[in-house]
Amino acid sequence: MTTSEKTLAYRPEKAAYLRLLSAFFIAIQQPLIYAGVDDGLKKYVLSPEQCSGLQYVTNMPLKVTQWIGGYLTKQYTQKHIDSIQFASLNRLLDQLVECLSRCERILSAPMPKAYSIHLRHLLLLYCLALPFQMVKDLQWWTIPVVGVVAFGLFGIEAIGLEIENPFGYDANDIPLDRLCKKLHNDTEELIAGGTKQDSIETSTGKTHIQSG
Repeated sequence: MTTSEKTLAYRPEKAAYLRLLSAFFIAIQQPLIYAGVDDGLKKYVLSPEQCSGLQYVTNMPLKVTQWIGGYLTKQYTQKHIDSIQFASLNRLLDQLVECLSRCERILSAPMPKAYSIHLRHLLLLYCLALPFQMVKDLQWWTIPVVGVVAFGLFGIEAIGLEIENPFGYDANDIPLDRLCKKLHNDTEELIAGGTKQDSIETSTGKTHIQSG
């Protein structure tokens, strides 16, 4: 078996584990929006056995990285990649885990309730005291000016509370579904392009052998 034929033979397994990169980001989405192994995860990237395995773990993205790490170790053991490639790929895998940790910190560290209540009380006191400071100079214009200032200050507070948790399906949340779908489509394009190239190389190799 030629090198091209071996590459083509390993292509389905490589494609399956490449899809796990999409699975990782889709799996990140599940705990952030308090969902389980949904149809999107089953449809796009995971086999039934892998979906069953995720049903009983508390951290789905971490489990996916373990699968990817196991595949990399297997490739290194079988001498398909060298030690430098193996170390480089593992560093990239560590970056994925770091990305997961950052998302979990954002989710689990909301603004303290006492802080938001105290901030609102402070804004109320400021807006109530502001007219007495401005009425001497602005007179009746004090009312609309104070209204605009209060609108701006309370608007900033509302925006802070709105973006406190950017994960979910609200209008201002990060469009995780769209981003994950785009990542999956890009992955499928890479897989399709690589498969086509391997097929061309295999056909070319066979032609050369027959010609020889």
